Amino acid sequence: MVRRGPDGIGSDDFWGLVDNLDNSLHYNQAKSIGIHDDAAARHMQQKVHRRILQFLLARFYLLNLLVDEAKGELHPVNHRLLWVLLQARPTEMLPDDAFKEVAEALRIASTEDLEQQIKAEYSKLEHILEFVDHPATGQRKRRPLYCFLDEIQITTVSRMGEFRSDDGKTKRPLLRPIWSSMTGILDSTKMLLIVSGTGIDWRSIQNNLDSSVFKFCSYAPKRDIGAFDDPDAQRQYIERYILGEQSAAWEAFLERAWGWCRGRYFPQSSCRLDSHHLVLRYRSTATLIVLILVAGQRSPHKTLDVFVKRSTNFSPTDGQKWCADEPELDDFDMEKMKAFNFERLSAYQFLRI
Repeated sequence: MVRRGPDGIGSDDFWGLVDNLDNSLHYNQAKSIGIHDDAAARHMQQKVHRRILQFLLARFYLLNLLVDEAKGELHPVNHRLLWVLLQARPTEMLPDDAFKEVAEALRIASTEDLEQQIKAEYSKLEHILEFVDHPATGQRKRRPLYCFLDEIQITTVSRMGEFRSDDGKTKRPLLRPIWSSMTGILDSTKMLLIVSGTGIDWRSIQNNLDSSVFKFCSYAPKRDIGAFDDPDAQRQYIERYILGEQSAAWEAFLERAWGWCRGRYFPQSSCRLDSHHLVLRYRSTATLIVLILVAGQRSPHKTLDVFVKRSTNFSPTDGQKWCADEPELDDFDMEKMKAFNFERLSAYQFLRI
């Protein structure tokens, strides 16, 4: 699922296309034969590849349509935002999901036609891509498109055994053909792939990273993403959802929220690929906001205390003064505050470079 990007392509219905593989012609038959058979293994790989081509070409068609509709008055900042919104909420901006409809209509096209059309549609976009300094060489190059796929943790275990390593000896999950196809359609000077996710089983990722398909195409893992930079950034995030009174109690709550939920870093000694760190991202703050809203915004300090206690088994003492003036949380509110699963908060991005 593509969330955002300066020049990004992608959308939630990517997973719909891939999840529907069992309805593809002869896919189940190939799956029943198994990956030990070369023809069956090749057929399943080709089906994933074709679905991904449909997904990408649909986006290229609609992105070029958006550029054409601008009629020479393209405003990069505004049109990028519009493009992101169209992908994130297609049915709120259009009567139907145009991305899904176009992708489905492309099912009649051959793999060769899809590949050729993607390259042709990309060539139409080249003129709007800005020139930037290449970080390695310092030369002026057109900036590539960025393709973001989120929730990639699903693919590290999904359809395990329906795909295999190049030598045919090792079972691989859905991540392998996705990475292979997405990095093979256009070279890295034209499109960079960024896959991201949370709650990823690091061992399953390591197994996939050892695969030749990852070694063939360079990548860089990043895990220090998503923490708030300063208290004001977190305040703005919180106050988008909770309109607190400008009072000493509210200011104290924001200060405590920064101390407990801004996103903390912990060493990840088991990491063999880099020296980055595990970070809680925005998720801890987002969860706190949800709990406060569920409780009716009546007792933010008490909600924070319970949240911390149930997540860490530690009772905060920095908010006693403010908790004394707040209503008690009822049983329903308390039931909503489950222990926070820190194990599922490691956030990863893998960038094709």
